[in-house]
Amino acid sequence: WERTLRMSVLKCYRRTSPLLLQNGTWPAAYNGFDDENIGLFFGGGTESLLTLGHLLHEGIRPMLVSFGGPGWSGADPEANPDKFLIDLKISKEQGLKLLRIRTNFKEIFDERAWRRSVKKGVNMMNAVLLMPYFISSVFPVVEQLRIGRLINGIEKTNFPHEYSCFSPLMTTLYGDLGKDVYYQSHLGHMYKEDVVRDLYCNHPEIAKYQYSCWRNFHRRWCYQCESCFEYYALIKSHQIDPTLIGMDEKWFIERISEGA
Repeated sequence: WERTLRMSVLKCYRRTSPLLLQNGTWPAAYNGFDDENIGLFFGGGTESLLTLGHLLHEGIRPMLVSFGGPGWSGADPEANPDKFLIDLKISKEQGLKLLRIRTNFKEIFDERAWRRSVKKGVNMMNAVLLMPYFISSVFPVVEQLRIGRLINGIEKTNFPHEYSCFSPLMTTLYGDLGKDVYYQSHLGHMYKEDVVRDLYCNHPEIAKYQYSCWRNFHRRWCYQCESCFEYYALIKSHQIDPTLIGMDEKWFIERISEGA
């Protein structure tokens, strides 16, 4: 944790300052175990789906760890029920356990309070807090669920400071943030185009669950945002019917015409 904090300060803060992290003397409240479960952070996008496809191909059946709550774009239970229906559908059809974590973390966090501290253009939530929060939020139940390894799919990109906490530099520091609980980042050698090609062409049975729109409201795709345009173009470029990922092509073209 100390290494993680120091690197976050170096990459994202305006000024560096002395850092002291004082741990308690009590040991962690959970114990290690041999027959561990693997937890896969699952947002429903192409990276988490392809990582799931790779794990299933290797004979590994992970527990899906899904986040949501008030203020989470695309993952608010009241505004985005499709996301949670898809989570439930994939867990049932693939015979996987599902851990749902509902939190108002984003709603109570005031980004404005950190603007003086972080560099220009840096969002405290996306750059510093989000990935460590995902990992640490599972710690309270790792013993009960026998989770010994946490896995995330993060594709290769330039990673500006805005998304520093997801960068390879940072994720390598997350490896052993808890006692006998380890973190691994997958897909770091693949660009977006490689990820979707592998997913759409080699794992269509997994691709059908894709959920990648974060501006929707009571629907799976909004057909207006950058993400919808991106994935429509990507799936068409591979000569695959958009209905595979739940897209209505006729409706999408009509929305494009309206925008024009």
